[in-house]
Amino acid sequence: MSRSVRPNYMRGGLGRTLLTAFLVLTIVPLSIISFYSLTRMRAETANAARIALEHQASLISARLTNDAIMLERDALLWMQGAPFSPTLNEESFWLLDAQQHVVRSTTAEPIPDTLFAQRGRQVIRADEMGRVFVWRLVPLGEQTLVARARPSLLSGTEVVEEGIAIWLIADGEVIPLVEDGAAAIKIDDAGLLTDESPDWLAVRQALDDGVMLVVAQPRDIALAASNAMAGALIAAALAVALLTTVAAAYVIRRITRPVFDLTMAAIAIAQGDLDKRARVDRDDELGVLALAFNTMADRLQELLNTLEQRVAERTAEVARANRLLERRAGYLEASARIIREVGRLESPTAVLQAALPQICERMNFAGAAVWLLDASRNGDRPHLTLRHHHGDISPQHVEPALSEVVAAAHGRILPAEEGTFLVLPLRMGEQVTGVLALVMPDEAQPGDLQTLQVLADQLAVALENARAIEYERLARKKLQMLQKHREQFLGKMSHELSTALNSIIGFSTLMLREIEGPLTEMQRSDLTYINRNGQHLLDLLDGMLELIEAESNEEIALEQVAEAEME
Repeated sequence: MSRSVRPNYMRGGLGRTLLTAFLVLTIVPLSIISFYSLTRMRAETANAARIALEHQASLISARLTNDAIMLERDALLWMQGAPFSPTLNEESFWLLDAQQHVVRSTTAEPIPDTLFAQRGRQVIRADEMGRVFVWRLVPLGEQTLVARARPSLLSGTEVVEEGIAIWLIADGEVIPLVEDGAAAIKIDDAGLLTDESPDWLAVRQALDDGVMLVVAQPRDIALAASNAMAGALIAAALAVALLTTVAAAYVIRRITRPVFDLTMAAIAIAQGDLDKRARVDRDDELGVLALAFNTMADRLQELLNTLEQRVAERTAEVARANRLLERRAGYLEASARIIREVGRLESPTAVLQAALPQICERMNFAGAAVWLLDASRNGDRPHLTLRHHHGDISPQHVEPALSEVVAAAHGRILPAEEGTFLVLPLRMGEQVTGVLALVMPDEAQPGDLQTLQVLADQLAVALENARAIEYERLARKKLQMLQKHREQFLGKMSHELSTALNSIIGFSTLMLREIEGPLTEMQRSDLTYINRNGQHLLDLLDGMLELIEAESNEEIALEQVAEAEME
């Protein structure tokens, strides 16, 4: 049962997948790079702000030092009674004796007792009203010159930048010099910002006489440039992401639309609409894919239209193959029976006389002929001799092809008026011993040559076996004749030798009995030697005759066994 497909789902699913992959591969790296750049820029900006604050602290330190020097100069001019113009605001001078009593002064205000321990040093203190003053104590022998003035930093000079707060820490006392927007900042006695003031940047610098200078600035002011740059970078990243998304949507639509059309065409064909084709309106890879799909659909339609014809042709091919297999099986079965029947014959002629008629009868051949290779008596090259033929066959039609078949050791098919000639070499391994020619009344089929070559090879083996049996039979007859002549010779020779030896032994025995007269010792010794050696020769002759007789009986038994096996 076919299942309907939702076009929007198919297109949207592929489009979303491609769009997601595209955005992940573009926006994620862009975000990482932007975040890294922003973080690095903020860190560098913060570092630059700290460097600027340190520079500001150095300027303020130099300004305070300059204020102390100028204050000391004005105090010396006042003590000497020379005319001068005050350099700092609210300058006041005291001249003290050795008992720290005021000799003369420019104001009736008393000197704080804590200043007497600071002789020869620059001191910054705040009075009860919170006003900050720079104090300078100058020893002059038994007298001490004390000077006081307001720092130039409090006069609105251009030294201090906007938003910067400045403190001085002396002997544990925190003295604010400039508190521009620093109401929320908290600082400890060591000049460090506390956790209550996380939005400030601060630096410290040690001044003379144990005074610590602290300069701080709000982070939003210090990092204003980096914040503006971060905003611009984020806006640029968002703009790039938006443009990337729009471009990706356009490209993905260009990609998914042909794929969607191709998918719908495939679904239509799968549901049985074989006339459906994909739209081909572009020359890129998707266009080539659509063209290949249409070609495949055309071939599928053609294949289905010609399916019945192809099935019929395939069925006919299978039937023809079955007939060929049955034909080959019949040839092989007939070959096995024929070779089994003629395999026990004892001469090549008998094998051919029995085999050729059966080949023609059982395999339905019109005729058959066999040529065998025979070596000439003059030592020339072997030549083919027609040994036997049967049925309707003209050997002279085949003889021109015999040499080629023997040289190639492969069979040939020769057309003829009376049928088809199959000329097959008789092979023993790689050696060709002859040629078998068969006349087939109909046309040869594929595989006939290879199948009948099995028959030719088996016939060659049967002929070789029969030839070997015939040679063995002739050799056995010659051997029997030689055995008979040997026995006659040995019988005659043994008779002659035994007669002479018996005469020698008999006469020597009679002479040793001295029937005809006495014998000398020398004669007796000679006759004894002759009698003993004659007897020894007679025993050797008898043993040789028994051995020959035993060998003759064994050969006769072996011949009887061989003849029984041949039968």
